Amino acid sequence: MNSGVKQINSKSWLEEFRKGMFLDPKPLPHSDRAQLAKQLVQRILAVRGEQVLAIGLYGSLARGTDQLYSDIEMKCVLSTQGEDYSQEWVEKGSKIEVNFESEDVILSEAATVDEDWAITHGAYFDLKPLYGDDEFFVRLKDTLRSPSQEDFTAAIQEIIVGNIFEAICKLRNALLESNTDYLPTLACEIAQQSALAIGLAHKKCYSTRSVILSESLEFKNRPDGHEQLCQIVMQSNFSDFDAIAETLETLWIGLVQWAEKNYFNLAKRCVAPL
Repeated sequence: MNSGVKQINSKSWLEEFRKGMFLDPKPLPHSDRAQLAKQLVQRILAVRGEQVLAIGLYGSLARGTDQLYSDIEMKCVLSTQGEDYSQEWVEKGSKIEVNFESEDVILSEAATVDEDWAITHGAYFDLKPLYGDDEFFVRLKDTLRSPSQEDFTAAIQEIIVGNIFEAICKLRNALLESNTDYLPTLACEIAQQSALAIGLAHKKCYSTRSVILSESLEFKNRPDGHEQLCQIVMQSNFSDFDAIAETLETLWIGLVQWAEKNYFNLAKRCVAPL
């Protein structure tokens, strides 16, 4: 029976609805995104003027791997002291983030090694100059090479003892309580933490957080169980709780053995400081 009501295609209806939204991601070609970045340089200079030492791109646009819905990420280095703030907004359907940092702040951050180093410091290694003092970019590269092996070792110790050890305790508590719903979350968290430790061990940064697991598998020196856990997470194979638990325990043993083999000295974190 024809009710006289026109059938609505849900997909086309959604597309039409989005056209009227003031806030929605819009596709932007690489050339337009690069042009917008150049315009932003002039807009930044109009606001901060002579205080600007350098401006650089980071992220996918800096690497030339941006896609239609990628964002624009920039760092503005200032001649002031102690400034550290960011401005984020949406323009032409694209997310824009500009980090304003004094030279002393950005160089201090570049010299710091912590658990997230393999993700956060890609912004410094990838920084593509758009404006400013070439000497600053040279100083930045020198600063990135300044941390010692002890700095990287301490960060790896923190990941394994401070983060993954605690996660393994949560795993065992979850199994005791038959709380298997928590296992997929733990699998994702531990896989990422393990990948961060591997990046630190090789002193290499990942391209983006979205590919951290796949890129971690490119390194030969990695703990037993890491690849198996990454495959579970990347394939979203979370239905077999026993397999997840067994893989997490295998990785835990593999991490401890891997750390000892590479002289990361976990025993240092098993001595009470008080």
